[in-house]
Amino acid sequence: MRTTLPLLTAFSLLITGCSYDDLAAVEIDQLALLDGSPEGIALLTFVNDSATTVSVLDDDVPLDSRAAEGIVAARALASFATVAQVDAVPYVGPSAIDKLAAYAVSLGLTPEQGDVLGTWDGVTFTVDEAAAVMELVNAASLDFLDDDVGLDSRAAEAIVEAQPVPSVAHLAGLYYVGANALNALLDAVAAVPEPPAEEEPPAEEEEPPAEPPYEDEFSYDAPALIPDGYGQLATTITVAGVPDEEVTVTLSVDLNHDATGDLSITLTDPQRDSLQVDVTGEEITQSVWTAGSPNGYWVLQVEDSVPGESGKLLGWSLEIVGVD
Repeated sequence: MRTTLPLLTAFSLLITGCSYDDLAAVEIDQLALLDGSPEGIALLTFVNDSATTVSVLDDDVPLDSRAAEGIVAARALASFATVAQVDAVPYVGPSAIDKLAAYAVSLGLTPEQGDVLGTWDGVTFTVDEAAAVMELVNAASLDFLDDDVGLDSRAAEAIVEAQPVPSVAHLAGLYYVGANALNALLDAVAAVPEPPAEEEPPAEEEEPPAEPPYEDEFSYDAPALIPDGYGQLATTITVAGVPDEEVTVTLSVDLNHDATGDLSITLTDPQRDSLQVDVTGEEITQSVWTAGSPNGYWVLQVEDSVPGESGKLLGWSLEIVGVD
């Protein structure tokens, strides 16, 4: 890992989209900003390293000798899991935390870009993914998170009430924000695939062969538990790169559920029109397209309204084919 990212305040401004004045106005706590950030990861890596001795902390960082001794003594009992735990050591305060973060960054311990930042609720984020998700959730409205991203309305409300959310660690701790919500947010910020390069025309003066109709498939392949008898499971597929021409769209749903008759499934297209899916068994195929461009967010919601039998959504896909 190389040291290319700025320190705590600059990185926090980047991921939250705030100016310095904005941060002063909302008074975000220093530890909330640092926990789960690249600098926070670097700080914890540094203080948990056995090579970080009292003399290193006292002379090189440098900290108050009492803080240095306290950190090493606390580490001997258990590794630090959060920056707040480091801050709780006697004689360690905001100034010491800033010094530790700056020194850890100077050692090249900061994860960057494609490096793994951390895992929350079983969902792993790189530095780039975390920054993109933070930018999205701090700019998003309640309707966008609820309708376009497909989050549970309670999770969407918790995010909007917490804006600006300082980090993925803070985001994952919000009410009703779990693995499904984090995966849906990652899907929402996923890079749009580049369209295929155009083929050069043939050198000879002859009519080029007709191109076949457009055909592609977009899928959601992460199995997810369907809440038994309460709530909804909402997952999202982002469709992109479909040309502006007439197409058909076919939905396929793969379930693992012993009582599919208890389920109701709704598909919402990019125009926010909803269609009730016919639940005919564990494997469902249905033509679903109406009108307009299929590019955008598609949300599949599965609800089990009868307690007793549990099951999973194994995955679903959208097959898009151009019409001759």
